[in-house]
Amino acid sequence: MPSRPRNAGVDRETVLRRLGIVLREVPPATYLRMMGLLDDETSRSIQRVISALGVIEPEERKTAFELFNASLNQESDQFEFPFVFQGFDNDGVIDSTLWLVGNELVSDEKNPSIGIRQGSNHITVIGIDNDGARDSSGRDPRFGRVS
Repeated sequence: MPSRPRNAGVDRETVLRRLGIVLREVPPATYLRMMGLLDDETSRSIQRVISALGVIEPEERKTAFELFNASLNQESDQFEFPFVFQGFDNDGVIDSTLWLVGNELVSDEKNPSIGIRQGSNHITVIGIDNDGARDSSGRDPRFGRVS
């Protein structure tokens, strides 16, 4: 199931600005790890945005954090991240998705918000179409914070 671009009605510069607001406030080690997951062009674009941010109004900061849902849950020591499924098949019908962290099923929603523990994590999404065919994709992000 190849992915296709998702148009949520928000331009790239707005998304980069909001992400820059969030990334500017995470600990340096977390910032470096998150930036390491991005392609070079996106990484450079975010770095330019962050260096030009200036003073952020409280309402804009709140909006950025709500949209990216990138807050650290201090009690469970997890980062909460939204995930978006962007797959399709030949007839365009994907019946369900399964999201796994490690070998644990954590959601069957198409666009879940998942708590990710600090350290290395293997995240897998499995898309299942209306004919029962499956395809999966996995990544190994590493998250952490500096005390």
